[in-house]
Amino acid sequence: MMASRALTLLAGTALAVLVAASPVFAQSADDLIGQARQAMQAGKAADVQRLDGEITKARSVLPAWVAEKQQAASAVPQAKQRAAMLWNRSHQQAIASAGGGDLSKAVDEAAQALSIAKDNLGEGHLATIISATDLAALQQLAGQVEASEASYLLAVKLSQASLGDAHPETVKVQQALAGLYQSQAKFDQAAKVYDGAVKASTAGLGATHPQTISLQLTLARLQINASKTKDADKLLDAACTASRKVYGEAHGEFSRCLAQQGAFKRVQGDYTAAAALMDQAVAIQKLALAPTDPLSLSTRIEAGGLYHRQGRLTESQQILESAVRDAQAANDQQNLLSAKGDLADVLDDRGEYDAAEKMAKEVLEAQTAALGAAHPNTVAALSSLASIYRKQGRLLEAEKTFMDAWERYRKVLGTDHRSTVIAANNVGEILEKEGIYERAEPFLRGALDGGRKAFGETHPATLTTMNNLALLYESQGVFDKAEPLYQSVITVFGKTIGPKHPDTIAATNNLAYLYMLKGEYDRAAPMFKTVHEAWVKAYGPKHQNTLKALNNLARALHKLGKLGEAEKAFDTALAGRRSVLGEKHLDTLRSMHDLAALYRSQKKLKEAETLLTKTLAGDEAVLGPAHPYTFETLNTLAGVQEDMGDIKAAFATRQTTFKRRTEFLNRVLYVTGDNAREGYVRLHAPELAAYVALLTKLDEPTAGKALMEISLNRKGLLLKVASEIQQVTRLSRDPELTKLTEELAEVRKRLAALTLSGPTEETKDNHVEVINGLEEKINDLQGALGRSSTRFQQSVAPIALDDLVKALPADGVVVDLFIYGEEGARKLVAATLRKDGDTPVYGLVKYDSLKTIEDAIVKYRTDIQNEEIEMDDLLDVGQQVHKLVWQPLDKALGGRTKVYFIPDGMLNILPISALVEPSRKYLIERIDLHVLNSSRDLLPSSIPAAKGGYLINAGPDYNTEEVTGKATLEKARSRSAGSDVQNSVRGMSGMRGLKFDPLPGAEKEGQLIVKTVENQGKPTAIYSKAGAQEKVLRELEQPPEVLHIATHGFFLKADDTLRKRLLKLQRSSDFQFPPPGDNPLLRAGLAFAGINSNAQVLGDIDTDNDGVLTALEVLGLDLTGTQLAILSACETGLGEVHEGEGVYGLRRSFQEAGARSVVSSLWEVSDAGTQTLMAALYKRLLAGKTPHDALREAQLEMLRNSQWSMPYIWSAFFMVGG
Repeated sequence: MMASRALTLLAGTALAVLVAASPVFAQSADDLIGQARQAMQAGKAADVQRLDGEITKARSVLPAWVAEKQQAASAVPQAKQRAAMLWNRSHQQAIASAGGGDLSKAVDEAAQALSIAKDNLGEGHLATIISATDLAALQQLAGQVEASEASYLLAVKLSQASLGDAHPETVKVQQALAGLYQSQAKFDQAAKVYDGAVKASTAGLGATHPQTISLQLTLARLQINASKTKDADKLLDAACTASRKVYGEAHGEFSRCLAQQGAFKRVQGDYTAAAALMDQAVAIQKLALAPTDPLSLSTRIEAGGLYHRQGRLTESQQILESAVRDAQAANDQQNLLSAKGDLADVLDDRGEYDAAEKMAKEVLEAQTAALGAAHPNTVAALSSLASIYRKQGRLLEAEKTFMDAWERYRKVLGTDHRSTVIAANNVGEILEKEGIYERAEPFLRGALDGGRKAFGETHPATLTTMNNLALLYESQGVFDKAEPLYQSVITVFGKTIGPKHPDTIAATNNLAYLYMLKGEYDRAAPMFKTVHEAWVKAYGPKHQNTLKALNNLARALHKLGKLGEAEKAFDTALAGRRSVLGEKHLDTLRSMHDLAALYRSQKKLKEAETLLTKTLAGDEAVLGPAHPYTFETLNTLAGVQEDMGDIKAAFATRQTTFKRRTEFLNRVLYVTGDNAREGYVRLHAPELAAYVALLTKLDEPTAGKALMEISLNRKGLLLKVASEIQQVTRLSRDPELTKLTEELAEVRKRLAALTLSGPTEETKDNHVEVINGLEEKINDLQGALGRSSTRFQQSVAPIALDDLVKALPADGVVVDLFIYGEEGARKLVAATLRKDGDTPVYGLVKYDSLKTIEDAIVKYRTDIQNEEIEMDDLLDVGQQVHKLVWQPLDKALGGRTKVYFIPDGMLNILPISALVEPSRKYLIERIDLHVLNSSRDLLPSSIPAAKGGYLINAGPDYNTEEVTGKATLEKARSRSAGSDVQNSVRGMSGMRGLKFDPLPGAEKEGQLIVKTVENQGKPTAIYSKAGAQEKVLRELEQPPEVLHIATHGFFLKADDTLRKRLLKLQRSSDFQFPPPGDNPLLRAGLAFAGINSNAQVLGDIDTDNDGVLTALEVLGLDLTGTQLAILSACETGLGEVHEGEGVYGLRRSFQEAGARSVVSSLWEVSDAGTQTLMAALYKRLLAGKTPHDALREAQLEMLRNSQWSMPYIWSAFFMVGG
């Protein structure tokens, strides 16, 4: 719209001369169409083109009113001639400034021209309309989007009022406005503009006028972009029907409609219908258009792309090469570069890698020279080159190039532009392919959020990113999140582009692959078969996608035991991949591994070893040492070596795998959220278990050392990562980390509120979905926090066994238990470490039956709490557990009595100090037992000790209304009483049934501790009764040295219901309440002042001080450097046991919040017994004893007092950490 107009005609004449309507022309057009059809049948191209020109002229006549309106709007009275000349000068200046690149000046001059025209010639004058349109175009170029939209809207309004809705000038302005919307990916708004233009043109010019048909075709394209495929299909049918009638079947304009229909069918995945339409369009254009005509070129390029997707590579190459030749002859750079770009992709798929890369680089260089490195078309060419690298398996080059494209788009177009969003998806996809999941995740999450904003939820670009995010979840082991994403993609694609579209088939392939990873081979195999058949039909048997589906089918057949069928399919896939892709392509390496794995199942061990050795060399050279394929090859090779009896080689291979995986986990776990962290650990647990199982076949010193290394680096890893991120966040004082931490706290607060309340009026219809959404948001924020904190984390060497040996006291011994799986059975093994002088002595202890041990633990825990049991009977049970758990360790201990014991599984809740030795004495009497989360706890801490003194929160007044305030409570109760949501949603009423009895003993306990502490001059703060509030912990000015909490505690199992109380988890009273959800940190907590008054309105009042502190909320406390946290409440040591990670509950949360050591309880204990133990503990603590020694000596003192000698009393509390 910036081109100069015929301004010299302003003086009393119209701006343009329009052809008046002629019934004679209209009547003769039908004869011309018949003649053109005959000429085409005779193959007379010159006659067809001549006749088509006459048809176009005949059909393009306009009604007389069009010229009349334009002439009236262009007229300039004699008195306004000077003003018109002034306008003309300003208008020309604006165009000149824009041509010179000074957009800012051009915009100012165009605004001045508009003002002159409006003030002197009137709003309805054509000069005013032109000025408003050109100003809008300049503002758009200058990036002033909102101003541009306003100017276009003004121009449309003025043109409609002066010239009419259907006038060609009005339509031009509307097209420009729609173009602005398209550039912002506002396809719905652009379509709305075109829809209005189509209706106006239909009413003013007729449904069969060329302008109306042209508008319909553009509207259809917009509807496709907006995923309104049904509307587009209907409109294209109508437009093509009209086009056939208006132009005839031998006209280039009719072929344009056919080509657009073919492109639409291609998008829908109906390649057969698309090819028929495209072939017809190409045939017409061969005679109706010159080979160099832009429409002929663009149609052939589209056809070449279609043939490529069909797997018709030879035909695709031929037609694209013809387009390249003719575009060169016409010097049509746009179509030339487009054709070359598509041809490069075809050459790449044909295995002509050098030619493909060369052509892609030619396109990139030409675009760069013509448009500059930052132009979107140049960046698109850069992305195409990256795609070629990706398909060739050159992942590092692809990553670098995709990253370059993303950075250019981001700089030029902004982070939220649709091209930038697609580029971010490409980066995330290639990083996922490389196995660099920690970097892939933020790109894919950002692309998904950006795609939803830029394209909408159901747009193919959004769904492609959703598919890639599912791939990432799959790689992370978070299968429960991957599966619904795949299913959503398949469902939406099935509705929008059809179940047979290649993208739908690709998503089906991915879902089948997930089922295979989950071991659901009977579901995966038929899906792979369907995918393979579809791709054979669409692409042919040698296409890369077809071979992928065949290889996947072979893998599923292998797992189903159909070894013969699998081998045949593997052989075909591998031969095809070698032929098409080459020996070093990652797909070829994949097939090599899979065939070797089949050889292992077939007991062809030598063949398997040879092929795997070759595969491993290829993996490491092409993909790198930490790629998922490399890990898989290593694991399979180790298995083959074990099968061959070469244990030494297998050990070396598995040790290499372990070290690489440890480096991988240390890299990824810090930069993602809890869900993905747990997923990674769970996903790779079988690999670790296979290593541990192998160790049991080695000599004890070698095996013990290796197992100790495993535990040192991998046991309790999730707690280590979470705690370190918390510490870095608090110590760095970084604004970005602070902001993320505050946002995380707010989302946790919202989750806690809904957990406590159950369904509210707001969430009654989707409570579970809201809860899940909040947990996903927490996971996202945890990942962001981890990624942002990495720059503050010190770069240190991995923890080495030498560090542990150095830290271990000369008289100490480490006993590290490890549960692993082997051949479907859970087994227990222990690594031991002691020192003879400075020389480490490693050992390995294999246990017989883990189930027998676990059953004995359950029985001992039950009997120890049974007040009716005879003492001799209890000692017998304790002795039996000792025989099962401790006696196998005797030899490895080497006579040491200071034992650092690191339990696993249910051993975490075993009262280990109360085991009964053959002498009928308790283990604590002979052994100085330190219970740790990990052997890392023995290493010195770099975190300085807290200086906040002693903080005691004891004996809350559960019934007080002072905490929340009567007015607030009455208002909340009124809202709650007026809602029947809780009653209407069964089984989901949160924790509103909570009720706790008073604990006078806890208050007395606090007072005794204060009295003891104050006598020693320690800074002390005690909060009791109404003052024992939750906010005391939340509002700490500095972390306390010692934190003591005496109150009710609780932990619920995951399957609690409204009608079933599973656990009594308080000190002396009875209460019931339903489950908050399946997060173990939401099922454990402590009660504080006001809880009984607040219970019925939990979730409706501020959760920061509502009287319930869940383990999840504990994570937000700052206990950095706190040396000891004592949770003097019942069963605070319980939680959900995770093998290799300990107990998920209050104990873990306080440690993650920063507490060095935590004292918690295994069962309910009397007030008197608790007070006696705590008084004895603090007496020693204040005398300078370590927390560990203070507790042990206090327990021994009670043991020697007949009043407290029952293990039920003195062994209830135990310490972990320190």
